[in-house]
Amino acid sequence: MKKKFLLSAILISALCLCGCNTQITFGENTEQGSQNEQVSESQNDSVENSQDSSQDNDTVDVQQESQYLNVSVGKLHDSEIDQISLMYGNCCLFELDAPEYPALEEAVAQYNTETEQNWITSMNDLKSWAREDYDAAVAEGYEFYGPYVSEDEMYITRADDKALSAVTTNYWYSGGAHGMSGFSAVNFDTQTGRKLAIEDVIADTNALPNVLATEMLEQYPHLATTVQDMWSMSLEDYLASYLTPEEVDDITPEFTWTLGYEGVTFYFGAYEIGSYADGNQVVVLTYNEYPELFNKEYFTSVTQDYAVRIAPFWYGEEGFTDINSDGVMDVINVDGDYAAEFEMYSSLNVTVNGNTYRHEAYYYELTSYLVKANGNTYIYVERLGNSDFRTVSVFKITEASVEYVGDVDGGIVDLNNSADFGLTKRFDMLSTFWCIAKCYVGDDGMPVEKAGAYEIMGEGTITSTVEITAELVDENGNLLGESKAFPAGTIYDFERTDGMTYVDMLTNDGSRCRLYTTNQWPPTVNGMDAQNCFEMLGFAG
Repeated sequence: MKKKFLLSAILISALCLCGCNTQITFGENTEQGSQNEQVSESQNDSVENSQDSSQDNDTVDVQQESQYLNVSVGKLHDSEIDQISLMYGNCCLFELDAPEYPALEEAVAQYNTETEQNWITSMNDLKSWAREDYDAAVAEGYEFYGPYVSEDEMYITRADDKALSAVTTNYWYSGGAHGMSGFSAVNFDTQTGRKLAIEDVIADTNALPNVLATEMLEQYPHLATTVQDMWSMSLEDYLASYLTPEEVDDITPEFTWTLGYEGVTFYFGAYEIGSYADGNQVVVLTYNEYPELFNKEYFTSVTQDYAVRIAPFWYGEEGFTDINSDGVMDVINVDGDYAAEFEMYSSLNVTVNGNTYRHEAYYYELTSYLVKANGNTYIYVERLGNSDFRTVSVFKITEASVEYVGDVDGGIVDLNNSADFGLTKRFDMLSTFWCIAKCYVGDDGMPVEKAGAYEIMGEGTITSTVEITAELVDENGNLLGESKAFPAGTIYDFERTDGMTYVDMLTNDGSRCRLYTTNQWPPTVNGMDAQNCFEMLGFAG
């Protein structure tokens, strides 16, 4: 009897709407608040892969070095307010930096352009409908049931030298009793940039309907009756129609699917197979369980260490992973206990195959990641607390246990690769600012910072009131061996820091210089009281 892997997370969104505008932001968690981070310094400077295994042709051949893509998720935002919020929405795009794969970069750029154009049209329609319905409600004296909403969230399921794959969840509301939820997905071949069809990944498409129906009925047994009642056919026959589709009411059914590191995930939205009450269905077919079903090109050489975000589908949908590579799927659940008196959650619960670890923590929302590193499996959970402070809790899991490893302050940035991701850090050096610390998963599962300076996030400047002599640096932070006197009135823009002794600045005359300071109070600059050297220093509480 297969064990199923349940991924669920409880999210609360706080949406701030301000007028009719379109805002573009790229990168996840680009503005976050927290206390100063401390991460373990007792780890090695590099991640070593110690697992050495011999496998036959029907199992995954693990590479010793991961070949990941540098990719993250960007968002477009739009909203409109007239006395009340009329509508809001967002769109998700890829942010890809992969010059070694020019065909993929071109294909992704085209995908982004088409997606943005379609989104703009959709937002204009939603604004028009919201405005029309709101004006009618005001004129006739009834309540406007808004705001109208179109919210997307993208989850990258694979990003390596074989494939770039992602699923986007969408919630749409334009009036009526309830909104609608659904999925869209895209899969690229990394080498060629070509969009993959299901036939590229599934070698035996004739067997697919039977295998998929069997897995679906194990997870959702009620669908046997539902599909027969709604479509007058078996679930297997209904799924077979996706492979030989016929247009019905301008809609041609096709599978929504993504390629992962362990298999292929299929997504079915509300009304697609069953009724609205049946919700969404998510099913994964794994290569280890059905090797004859797949094109081995995408599975016989895969990375061992990776990370994927756990998707919080609306009805606690299911996905799969194999914790100990024994060919058996494991059940994982991430949720929390809500404390109504505090209007926030009071615990973080991680459950594996019925074994629960309850971690006391107060927060408003969480984001979870499945992380594989150094032959182990971890759950990274980012919690959003008061004042936008973020904390990451780390749990080591096996098929029979959950072990709490520790907490680290900060928010997660682009966790697709367990050997290279970011954590936000706060510093108070001539002003308060945020940086991204490049990290890897250490031997104990905790994030370990890599050596090097921190790139400062966002924009912020200070203006001097006195002449300051400073050492010059190049654009990479290397000292040039000369100094320059910068007059009063010079504007300094924050670029990078070591977090302890200096901040590198870009001045308004185009020079780059290093100001020596500390992460302590009172602030100093080159040995002087910084408060006497600048017009205003922006320190947060």
